[in-house]
Amino acid sequence: MRGRRHTGPFQFENMWMTDPSCRDVIVHAWKQVSGIEAVGNLLTKVERCSTELQLWNKTVFGHVGSEISKIEATLRHTGDAGTRHEALREWRQKEELLWWQRARVDFLKYGDANTRWFHSRANMRRAKNRIAKLMDVNGELQTDANAVAHIAVDYFCHLFTGATSLAMEEVLECVQPCITNCMNDQLCLPYSRTEVEKALSQMNPHEALGPDGFNALFFQKYWDVIGDDVCAAVLLILEGHASPSRLNHTFLALIPKKPNPTTITEFRPH
Repeated sequence: MRGRRHTGPFQFENMWMTDPSCRDVIVHAWKQVSGIEAVGNLLTKVERCSTELQLWNKTVFGHVGSEISKIEATLRHTGDAGTRHEALREWRQKEELLWWQRARVDFLKYGDANTRWFHSRANMRRAKNRIAKLMDVNGELQTDANAVAHIAVDYFCHLFTGATSLAMEEVLECVQPCITNCMNDQLCLPYSRTEVEKALSQMNPHEALGPDGFNALFFQKYWDVIGDDVCAAVLLILEGHASPSRLNHTFLALIPKKPNPTTITEFRPH
């Protein structure tokens, strides 16, 4: 992405929404895909949308830092204070929005000219979240990124894999029923589009992104474009339709239980 010099996975940038053509890219990408099966159709459209947005970001939107540097250089050489200053102000606002999104703070709001602080905050988060070394099962300290990742994945795969099945029927026999027949009838009603839309509206628009790279703000902002496909897929799954395993993929943040942890048991998943 050119919103920042980054080689990681796709991430939807909130600052893209300041450009009206962003919506056109999303509409075009979304309409390019059509399928019969609702869940697979939605996943394909999301992937297509991310691909088109990355291309648009590279060829049209531009890199924030580069655009600011070019305008500043032009102002130094020509002194043209008219539209150039307005363009610079707009790119500065985009830069602030970019780093506000990276910083993930709620107590300072975008628009208060806190770009430097947001940048510093984002870098602090990145440094704090980085796991540079871990002790393996043989007691050897591993610093290679792949080795560290392997230790974490192995540990949590083993931790979250059940060894034996639970006798749930015996457990449920000890639970005193408290749901009336009337309440149960309400709970058993088919899910509706209204419920899906209500759930989306209650989501924090700026929460951390999932593996697909899109935050809740994307779905809220462009619901008129993508809502039908999202609802069709969600309602199908809620009705018992099997869903692809990748739909349940997510990111786990490992929170240190103590300062300077060196073993994977000294982290907890969040």
